[in-house]
Amino acid sequence: MTAYQNAREALALRFEEKRAKAEALAQSRRDTLRSKFPEFDAICAEKEGYLEKILFAFTKDEDGAQKELLRLKESHRALREQEAEFLAAYGFAPDYLEPAYECKLCSDKGYLENGRMCTCLSRELNAVRARESGLFSLFEKQTFSNFDLSAVTPAMRENFEYLKDYAADFDPKTSANLLFVGGTGVGKTHLSSAIGRAALEKGYNVVYESAMTALSAMETERYAETKPQTSRLLCADLLILDDLGTELPGRGTVSFLYLLINSRLIAHLPTVLSTNLTDRELEARYEERLFSRLTGEYEVLLFEGEDMRGRE
Repeated sequence: MTAYQNAREALALRFEEKRAKAEALAQSRRDTLRSKFPEFDAICAEKEGYLEKILFAFTKDEDGAQKELLRLKESHRALREQEAEFLAAYGFAPDYLEPAYECKLCSDKGYLENGRMCTCLSRELNAVRARESGLFSLFEKQTFSNFDLSAVTPAMRENFEYLKDYAADFDPKTSANLLFVGGTGVGKTHLSSAIGRAALEKGYNVVYESAMTALSAMETERYAETKPQTSRLLCADLLILDDLGTELPGRGTVSFLYLLINSRLIAHLPTVLSTNLTDRELEARYEERLFSRLTGEYEVLLFEGEDMRGRE
């Protein structure tokens, strides 16, 4: 089981616990009032017998059942009004006996009545995905909205608009592989993390790693029976590898990189790569079969301009 799956199970348990806690507190308040106030106890006792009365109503003929159900509905409404009057008379808030759920939309279930995930659970899962993906430190800081366009070239502005649309329409089944090529500080990391954030917010599994860290993990797991980190890299809906070319050189490293890139191409899973190397440097560093994958199967975007980090 992956760290994300473990975290999701822990989240489900936490939601269940806080829901149960809210309901237990509400029940405790009701029990306390029943023990102190006989008139309130009588109201609650009357309400508790309604399920049995409703079931009994269905034993009558259709016309009789409808009349009895209507009578029970009116009677139950009157009891609710009596309960509200009792709470007001003794200075309790109208919702004093209701469970104080943290989320009013889903009552701490994590899902709405229509089966869709509630925003409260979605936010929690996004944070888990961000930590698991490697994007946690970049999640809030590097977005499309705070990318500095004040001094970029027209070509860079085109890149920005294209990538913003790419992120908005991201789908692992159809989105292209991307290769960002350019010097340091020109926005490659910023825009790749912005894409990653957008994919996370859509609910996709994103992994963001430096090429050095990713390939080192594959090397470590080379002869292991289980390969959780390698599987994480191979199976992510979106893999973002930053700083391609900073990993240790050698045939072993090239082989792992080829395995990673080729496996994801076969599985039709998109990958975003960024590098400071030029075309010639990429060709010299990697074997022809890998270089041909990078130039033939990836959309290459050239990043140019002054170092934005230096300008800041």
